[in-house]
Amino acid sequence: MELSNNWILVNAALSAFILIVVVFMVFRDLRYTTRKRASASWPTTEATIVSSNMGPQGLLHRIHFAYSYQVNGLHYKGRFDLLAGNTISVKELQQLVVGKKVLVKYDVRHLEVSFLSDEQILGRRVLQGPIWTYR
Repeated sequence: MELSNNWILVNAALSAFILIVVVFMVFRDLRYTTRKRASASWPTTEATIVSSNMGPQGLLHRIHFAYSYQVNGLHYKGRFDLLAGNTISVKELQQLVVGKKVLVKYDVRHLEVSFLSDEQILGRRVLQGPIWTYR
């Protein structure tokens, strides 16, 4: 009987954990989608890509980039990813992108929230938002 109760408890804990993860993912996706749609009417400003580092290694090399922009004299940062493929090395892509000027759209109510205006940099798709939204 005690083994059966323990099994029920383990199943309940696992189900609760899975539910929390799914709710978290849905919330992040909805927040990202809502902000991305709203960004069509946001003002733009110039940003500079200031740094990069490597993401987890897999079939594709994902490189994380950070950009910096200024609104009303205050500095803000954002981030995005690019995938490095076979045609260009990771180091080459980093050298070509870091220091580049780009346009970003920012939320006037939350100045720290921004998206790159361009959907591609050097012919590579800009990846922003939760990783599971990369389609």
